[in-house]
Amino acid sequence: MPGSKKKCEISVADCGYANTTELEKIDKQEIKAIVSSQKQSLHQEEKPFRKSQFIYDKAHDHYKCPEGHILKFRG
Repeated sequence: MPGSKKKCEISVADCGYANTTELEKIDKQEIKAIVSSQKQSLHQEEKPFRKSQFIYDKAHDHYKCPEGHILKFRG
């Protein structure tokens, strides 16, 4: 409706706003913000040997690496 002044409730921003200072400003205005991280914006692939690529097998108490090798704890 032209001329009406409705408060912004949800905002979308690029990764330049993905820091606590900017997010605090938005939060104080009671606006929900959808902000991508820099990693998402740069479309960087995760490297194969990051911790998130290893699978923990609780039953056998070991990790499996991305290449399928078993890694057992040694002190």
